[in-house]
Amino acid sequence: MVIWSALIPTPESRTKYTGSAPGWQPILMTFPSFVKRLPPDWYLKNPRIPAMMEKAADCIECGECEDRCPYNLPIREMIKENYELFQKIKAAHSA
Repeated sequence: MVIWSALIPTPESRTKYTGSAPGWQPILMTFPSFVKRLPPDWYLKNPRIPAMMEKAADCIECGECEDRCPYNLPIREMIKENYELFQKIKAAHSA
């Protein structure tokens, strides 16, 4: 199964998960697959991908996403790893 995005609560909104409730932000969870398959210009210049990756910084690490994940994925760890990878690639290609 491919997890395209996860929903994370922002600091302003620690309400019960309702799908697309205000305050829940989609973030890209398959960023490593883009890195393997596509040139950096494609995903760095596509406005949707950097916008979603930047939202990873808003994760408050409350664990609600992991509590609700039927696959018991370490989502908080995945978010951190993907965000760090994104920042590293972004820095390398902006110089």
